[in-house]
Amino acid sequence: MTGYKATNALIAMILDKQFRVSAATNKKFTAGEMINFVQVDSQKLVFMMGYLSQVTTLPFLLLFCTILLFYYLHWSFFSGIAVFAVTFVVNYFTSRRASRLQKAFMKESDSRVKTTNESLNNIKMLKLYSWTSIFADTIKAKRAKELAVLWKRFENGRLIVTSLYFFPAILTAVVFAAYIGAGNFLQLDTAFTVITLLNMLKDPLRTLPNFIGTFLEFLVSMTRIENFLLVDEVNTTIIRRVDREETPNSIEIRNRSNFHWGFDAKKEEVKKEEAKANDTKVDALL
Repeated sequence: MTGYKATNALIAMILDKQFRVSAATNKKFTAGEMINFVQVDSQKLVFMMGYLSQVTTLPFLLLFCTILLFYYLHWSFFSGIAVFAVTFVVNYFTSRRASRLQKAFMKESDSRVKTTNESLNNIKMLKLYSWTSIFADTIKAKRAKELAVLWKRFENGRLIVTSLYFFPAILTAVVFAAYIGAGNFLQLDTAFTVITLLNMLKDPLRTLPNFIGTFLEFLVSMTRIENFLLVDEVNTTIIRRVDREETPNSIEIRNRSNFHWGFDAKKEEVKKEEAKANDTKVDALL
């Protein structure tokens, strides 16, 4: 429930921010990105909260099992540590690749959703000029690019799932082979104890790589949302609302005003505009 409540609060912040961003800032984010902020990126918080309860117990479980395994197997358990290291390296690179593919996928998804949204909003104009087939082909091309990246994500996920079940499966065989190969005699009570401890370690071996992949995707999504939430908002302090009886004009613009759009205007042009607008009163009737 905590994850869903946090996600709903985050969605409320995103929607509230959309009403307060300035016109210049709004150019930096397309309609497709804003839709994905709510429908895709914010949902990563639910998945992340679901793993936290499992991950908090992993350090204690790993420490407890490792100490006992060293007690029963002595230095032979370093072969198990080697399996852990290989597992971590493989899942680290696959998780990093999953993070890069998610960035590419979200970029293609933003572009496709933007084109689809604009087409639906202007469907009358498209039908009037018989542009429906052109825009349909454009959307299909963007969808094809999105699916190409999605297929790469599935292939990468297949590698992750394979490693999740392959390395825990060989862990027991590697540890016993190293123990017997070192000249030790495997007692039945020791074997059953070690098997129980190794089975306890299989869940961390599967959970930790999943958590790393989910955490990297969570960082990508939260970075996207953070960039949107930190943009400049409309400056309401420069607007003063008065009753109609106090002034005969509907709008009055005074005191060093400028009329450029966006933040990319040259400083010299802004200074010239401010100089022209200084001590100037502009009245507009709406």
